[in-house]
Amino acid sequence: QKLDHRRLAWYNVERNPSNGTVLMRGLDESIEYLVHNVIAKEGPFVGVVGFSQGAVVAATLVKLYPSNFKFAVMIGGLIPSHP
Repeated sequence: QKLDHRRLAWYNVERNPSNGTVLMRGLDESIEYLVHNVIAKEGPFVGVVGFSQGAVVAATLVKLYPSNFKFAVMIGGLIPSHP
């Protein structure tokens, strides 16, 4: 699946009406895009920095690929429960 470059966010936030949990629609696609099109082609990187939604993306990258980063700086985000 090709990432839509016209998007203005890393993911869309929605609340699950049945239980109130936060859904991050599009986060998986953003991570896949970064891994295959940025990290694979322009890496390796020593660290990752993210602000707001980017902090969630940074936390997710470090969680999924811990050996690829020596540090992460996350500002004004939250800890994602997924993946």
